[in-house]
Amino acid sequence: MGKAHFALFTINSNEGKQKQAMGYLKEALKYDDLSLQQKMQAISGYLNDLKRDTSLKNDLLDCASILEVNYVNYIEPYVLKSDIYGVLGEYELARVNIRKALNLKPSEFHLWSKLLASNARLSDVDQQLKDTKEALELFPNVIELYVSQAYAYIEKKEYVKGIEIADEGLEIALHRKDQILLMLCKASAFEKQEMYIESDNTYEEILVLNPYDAAVLNNYSYSLANRKIHLDKADSLINTAMKLEPANPFFLDTKAWVLYGKGDYEQAIKILNKCIDIDPKGEVYYRHAIACYEALGNITMINIMQQKLDNLNDER
Repeated sequence: MGKAHFALFTINSNEGKQKQAMGYLKEALKYDDLSLQQKMQAISGYLNDLKRDTSLKNDLLDCASILEVNYVNYIEPYVLKSDIYGVLGEYELARVNIRKALNLKPSEFHLWSKLLASNARLSDVDQQLKDTKEALELFPNVIELYVSQAYAYIEKKEYVKGIEIADEGLEIALHRKDQILLMLCKASAFEKQEMYIESDNTYEEILVLNPYDAAVLNNYSYSLANRKIHLDKADSLINTAMKLEPANPFFLDTKAWVLYGKGDYEQAIKILNKCIDIDPKGEVYYRHAIACYEALGNITMINIMQQKLDNLNDER
């Protein structure tokens, strides 16, 4: 029976009869003559459309609930629910369901990755610390966990602890990419403590490992621009990063901030307008634009940018 319903699902889907197709799919999910993999593949097609068509939410949750009944000891129904809520930005519910999956299979690292991503989306630092500690007991050699934990401590302003965790990770990190991620944690912790000699030295060490790491180039440049020192070097760093990722709005913003430090406010504003075009919800671009207009004494544009910034904050 499941295969028959699945065939009707396929026919109706191909003919654009989506309501009928979904009905047949729900019926097909109830039978064992279709593999779980076939069922998940059919549902995943709808997941790709969910963001632009949120009306699919209830149908997809129905599908997940059907699977939950028929696959009691499987993680797939909970991962599906987590993905549905994640696509829609409902990260608390996404986290609840991925935790249910983890209760069934704590040895699946990809579930921990999803859990940590949900914590980050929710800015739940305390839970992030708790979960990374639990995960590290199972996966003591996974660098991602040290990075997540170090940044969580940094968010809590426990900078010394963050550096300690990064150093623990560095003791076992074999790959250059992993070493760079952990050293970036340390640079951030040093910088937030205004230990600029230490942070600059760490950035320099990273660039020895990889002189073309775009994130490092950007972060180092921004740090110098924020302090309005070594601006020619900051400009060179961000120019290299922009050659690697020319449309990255964060890099464009850093370039604008370097120009602001140099007093080239008009050119900085042109670049910040590009940032806003790419990412209209990036608050930092408006704040930097306001600083530029303040330097130019343009009250009208200060007010316009401030209003846009206020509107963004009201939407949150």
